[in-house]
Parts: sequence; structure tokens; C-alpha cells
Amino acid sequence: IRHDHSGCSGPVVLPGAGNPDGQVLFYVDGVNFATGTVTEGGWASLPSSALAPGSYQVTATYTGNNSFLPSTSSPTVTQVVRFPTTTTVVSANTPSVFGQPVTFTATVNSADNPTPTGTVQFFVNGTPTGTAVALDGSGAATSAPIADLAIGSSTITARYNDSGTDAASTSGPATQVVNPDGTTTALTPSANPVPYGQALSLTAAVTAAGPGTLPVDGSVWFYVDGQVVSTPALIDGSATYALPSPLTVGSHSIEAVYQTGVNYITSSQVGSEAVAQLGATNLLTTGVDAPVFGQPVTFTATMSGAQGTPTGTV
Repeated sequence: IRHDHSGCSGPVVLPGAGNPDGQVLFYVDGVNFATGTVTEGGWASLPSSALAPGSYQVTATYTGNNSFLPSTSSPTVTQVVRFPTTTTVVSANTPSVFGQPVTFTATVNSADNPTPTGTVQFFVNGTPTGTAVALDGSGAATSAPIADLAIGSSTITARYNDSGTDAASTSGPATQVVNPDGTTTALTPSANPVPYGQALSLTAAVTAAGPGTLPVDGSVWFYVDGQVVSTPALIDGSATYALPSPLTVGSHSIEAVYQTGVNYITSSQVGSEAVAQLGATNLLTTGVDAPVFGQPVTFTATMSGAQGTPTGTV
């Protein structure tokens, strides 16, 4: 006697020539459960669909006929019967954007068992993700949020693990589409306006539009008067550039452009920076305290400023 997913079967084996016919009695846990007819080739079968889920000890006894003596199988076979199941999986949100946490729900159905139990393992592109999740009272299980899905299409499947009474099953594939996330770039100068000669730095902060939760990576290109002056990498979503020399007096265009790979969409902000003239102090003196009429007098104007000695004319 042997068993498989479909049930138990066995041949009536003869020591000599001939083809046996007749009946085989199948005993389940010692009780005569069913009778099978010996087919050509000497086989008789007991379908497992005739048994409720569980584990059984099965033996088979050939009743014999006019030509052949009765016989009983040895050894006893253990047959495990489970309810067949089907599993489906759906996404809570598709398409999603990069970094957005997404959950998936698997539902296990059985025509013979309205409340299947056990666990479900979720897979992304064939690789297990997270730990197996227990079914709730309705036969559903929801994955932990997954935030690191790659840009493009990912294949999601769910495998229901054998529970002892319900047979394992695997869902068909569900497709999760992940698009790049939008961004916003904010450009902030260290001072505006800035007095001529004072050090100036530019800071760009890049944030994801959401609902992604992963940090924004990439770099920022800083422009002054239309020329690229620096391309630093973002650190925690921010980049700063210190101008090595003062800007000239007047108005200057400044811009920060976020440069990215495939995960985010580029963004930028344009602004203007005003560089103000420095204030100067004029000290006027004469070499004569109380000149008389007709006496030559010389006037001296001494100019001073916070950022050094002014040049030019008086």
C-alpha cells in the first residue's frame, strides 16, 4: 500500500502468474472504511477526499476470489488529509512612490474550512520579506509596511504555510508599481543683503514630497550669475557652499538645482543676492586752529570704513 496527495492505493501482488480481481477492504484506524475494486493490473484505491482532515493509520485487505487467497497489507501506512486552499494577495496602494511604506494583504480561502488558521509568508521578487504573519479570524494576513521597494515594477506573492488541517497554497503574482518621489528645494543665503566684503554662504535643503519616509540623496549644484560654482553631495537632505571671495556690489542671481538618480524628481529654486556698499566715515581737519584773513588753510579729509580703507575721490 502507498499514499500520496490524492489518497491511498496499492497493488495485489501475486507469487505466481495471473491477474487478480475482486475487492479490497480499506481499514482506517482499524475500522472498515471503504471498499475498492481491483482494476486491471491489480490496483485498488481509496481517495483521500473520502476522509476528513487529520492523520490516519490505513491498511488494505484483499478479500480473494476463486483463484487467489486473501491477503493484508504490511506495513500500515499513515495518511495525512488536509483541506485544499487558495491564496490571493493585493496591495494597499499601487502605484506608490519611492520610500512610501506599502502593505500587502493575503486572503486564504477553503471551500471546506470557513476559518483557516496558520501563517502567510510574503515575497518580493521571489525573496522572502519580513516574518510569517498569522491569519486573522477572517482568513487574512497583512504584511508589515515595506518602504524600500525599488523604482519600477515588483512582483509580490504570498505563500500560505501548511497548518496541519489546511493544505499549503501560493498566490498568483501581484504587481507593485513604484514611481519616483517629487522633491522641493529651498535655497537660503547666510545674509541678504550682505555688505560688500562680508563672507557669504548658500544652503540648500531638499525634502521629499512624500509620503515617502527615506532620506533624500544626491547632490546640489549651486549657481551664481549663471555659472556653476559648487556641486556638493547632500548630507541628511542639506548642502552648503561658502563663497571663497566676496561678490561685487550690486545684485547677483543665485540658484540651487537638486540633481538626483532614479529615485527622486529634480527640483530647484532661484533667488537674488544683494551686495550693499559699505558705509564710510569722513573726518575733516585743518592745520590751523584760528586762521586770519588771507592766511592759506589746508583741509584734510580722512576716510575710514568697517572693511578697510575706502578708495576713490573726495
